[in-house]
Amino acid sequence: MDQMMKQCGEHHQSTIKSIDRISKTLQDAKESNDPVKMRSAIDQSQKQLADMRERMTMCTSMMNMMEKMQPMGGMKGSSK
Repeated sequence: MDQMMKQCGEHHQSTIKSIDRISKTLQDAKESNDPVKMRSAIDQSQKQLADMRERMTMCTSMMNMMEKMQPMGGMKGSSK
């Protein structure tokens, strides 16, 4: 279970970095006012968003498994 939590933490950090990269990519393209750069920024952002969704889906699955493993469906330390 500790390994799963560690992986989710790593996915969380990776997702935050991806959000920052997407924001910068889109802002730079917007400031360039270049249609080719804007299109490229959109394409890159869509790929990064798909990667983020995949990581979040994995963590959601892990959290669901962990919750089912806990007595009475609660996670250790949760405020349920």
